[in-house]
Amino acid sequence: MAKVGAIRFFLELGLFCLASGKFAISQNVPGYDVSGIPDSVRKNAYAVIRNKTVHCRILNEKQFKVSEKQVITILNKAGESKAALVIFYDKFRHIDVLKGNIYHGSGKLLRKITAGDMADAAAVSEYSLYDDNRIKYFQPLISEYPYTVEYEYEITFESLYYLSQWEAFPGYNIGAEYFEFSLSYPLWLKPSWYTLHLDQPLVTRQDPNTETLTWKVRNLLPQTEEIMESSPAQWVPTVMISPEVFRMGNYKGSMRSWQELGKWFRDINAGRSDLSPGTCLKIQNLITAATDTIDMVRRIYRFMQSKTRYVSIQLGLGGLQPLPASLVDQYGYGDCKALTNYMQALLKCAGIRSCYTLVYGGKNDKGTILPEFPSGRFNHVILSVPLQNDTLWLECTNQKQPFGYLGAFTDDRFALLITEQGGFPAHTPEYTGKDNVWNCSGTIQIDREGNAEANLMLRGRGILSERIYDLADRPVYEQRKEIYHVLELPDITIRNHTLRLTDAPVPEAELNLQTVIYNLGSVSGQRVFLPLNRLDRFAFLPYNGKERKTSIELIRSSTYCDTLTYIIPDGCVIEFLPEGKNIDSEFGEYHSTVRSENNKIIFTRYFAMKKGNYPASSYNQLESFLREVAAADNLQTVLIR
Repeated sequence: MAKVGAIRFFLELGLFCLASGKFAISQNVPGYDVSGIPDSVRKNAYAVIRNKTVHCRILNEKQFKVSEKQVITILNKAGESKAALVIFYDKFRHIDVLKGNIYHGSGKLLRKITAGDMADAAAVSEYSLYDDNRIKYFQPLISEYPYTVEYEYEITFESLYYLSQWEAFPGYNIGAEYFEFSLSYPLWLKPSWYTLHLDQPLVTRQDPNTETLTWKVRNLLPQTEEIMESSPAQWVPTVMISPEVFRMGNYKGSMRSWQELGKWFRDINAGRSDLSPGTCLKIQNLITAATDTIDMVRRIYRFMQSKTRYVSIQLGLGGLQPLPASLVDQYGYGDCKALTNYMQALLKCAGIRSCYTLVYGGKNDKGTILPEFPSGRFNHVILSVPLQNDTLWLECTNQKQPFGYLGAFTDDRFALLITEQGGFPAHTPEYTGKDNVWNCSGTIQIDREGNAEANLMLRGRGILSERIYDLADRPVYEQRKEIYHVLELPDITIRNHTLRLTDAPVPEAELNLQTVIYNLGSVSGQRVFLPLNRLDRFAFLPYNGKERKTSIELIRSSTYCDTLTYIIPDGCVIEFLPEGKNIDSEFGEYHSTVRSENNKIIFTRYFAMKKGNYPASSYNQLESFLREVAAADNLQTVLIR
C-alpha cells in the first residue's frame, strides 16, 4: 500500500479512560527519579512517559518545524520497545537536532546519546521498489530495570501539507505523568484545528503577529487493550490540524474545503494520464464486442490487471503524485496512485469518465477522517466510475480482485472524489449482513469409532469470501495447508478439494472438500459423544476481568448459515438428542435445530452479528450473548454402539 496521505505525529499523551471526559490543565513537570512516579500511574505499567513536550511552529507558507522532548521510564522488559527512537526523514523532512540521555532509575545520568549513535537506514518495505524515505533509529541496550531515556529532536518539514494530527495514545499498558503540545503560527497563516476529547487550548500571543495554542495533561493511568474497541475517534484525545494554504514543490493548495483540496490533487495529477495511440487503439478494439458500459469497464479492468503488478513507489512530490500512465503502460508496475491513474487513463481511451479517489485503507481501521473537517489524512487511492444509476468502485492494486469489489480494506468509509471541479466527499459501499454470508453444509458419515468421512461445501460471500478467495493463486499444497486452518479440526486428511470463484461486486468463493476426519466423536465404553458443530463453531469467549473502559464497535455485519447431515453407522442408536437453541440480542441472533430422520441427524444453524457502536456499559450484555452462542455451538448427541 502506498503512502499518499499526511504524516501522522503522535503526541503520546497517554490513553484516556473515559471517552466522554476532558483533561485538566497542569503546570508541574516531574523529575526523573522513578520514586517520583505516582503509584496510580505506575501500577501495571510496562513504562511511564514522564514528560512529553511537542512544539509545532509554522514558519511560512512552505515550512513548519517540530521540536520534541520525550522522557520515558522503562519499568520492565515488556516496555523495552518504548525506549526505541525511530525518526523518518526525506527531502521534505530534515532532522536539524537529535540528541538524548540515558538515566539510572534513580535519575543519575548514565550516558549521553548523540546523532552519531543513531543507525541510519533506508525505510523500504518488502513491496517498495523505489523509496527515498530514510530512518534514524536508536535502541538502548540496557539490561537493568528501571531506566529512563530522554530524547530531544527537531525536524523541519518543507510543506504545510504534512500538518496532520497529534493523538493522545502512547500504546497499551503505558502510564503518563505530563504532556504538552503547542502550535504556533503567524496570524496570517492561522490553520484550522479540531479536537476530540480535549478541553479548549490556552491561547497566548508572543507578539502582535504570532499566536500559540497549548494543551497540557497529566497523570494518565495505563490501560490494557480491550476487544472490539471502537474507532480511536471515539476515545483517543486528538488534535487535528489543517493548513488554510500550503505549498509542495511548485504546487499551491488549500484545505479550506474538500473541494479546494481536491483541486490541488487534480493539479498535481494533471498531464500524467496520457497514453500512446497504440494503447488506446488496443482498448478500443477490446471493447468492440462489449454489451454495455459495465461490460466495457470490466474488460478494461481485466486488461489492466493482466498487464500490471503492485509495487510501492515513494518518490517524487512527497509520495503523493502518481507515475505517468505511459510509464506504467511501458513497465507494467506501479503503486496504488500509479495503477489507479493508469486505469483511469485506459477508461479515458474508451470515453468513460472516472474519478481518482482518496481513502484511508485498513481492514479494521477506517482512519479518523471527519466529513466536517477537510484534511489530507488518506493513505490509499482507488477508482470510482459513476454510471447512470450506480457507481462502480475499483481496487487497482490487486491483480486477482473481483470486478467492482473493494473488500475489507476500503469498504464503508469516507472517500474524496477528485474531479475537474475539485474534491467531492463520498462514501464507499457497505457490505451488509446479507452480503457477508458464510455457509457450511455437507454429509458426514460416522463410524463406530467416532471417525468420519465427509463431503463438505464451504461458501463465503462478500467480505467472508476472502477466507477462500485468496487460495486461488496458491499451489495445491499451500491451498491445503490453509484449508486446515479454515476448518480448525485437529486431525483430518483432505482427499480432494475444488475451488469455484464468482467474479462480481459481491463475490462468492466456494470450496468443496472430500475429507476424513479422525476422532470427530469421542468414544467412552459403548457410547460415542458426537459434537454437532465442530466445522463452524464459535469458540471465542471474550475476557472481562476488569470494568470496561472503551465503547464497543462491531465493524461489519455478518451471517453464518449451516446445514450438516450426520449418517449414523449401522448398529448404533441415538441415546440423547439435544434441543436446538434460540438466542436474541441487540447484537445479533442465533437459532439452531436438531432432528433425527431414519439413520440421520440433521443440524441447522443461523448466526448473525449486527454492525453497530455500543456504549461500554453494554459490554456485559454482549459478553453474555457471545457466551450463550459458544455454549449453543457445543451441542453434542450421544450414540450407543
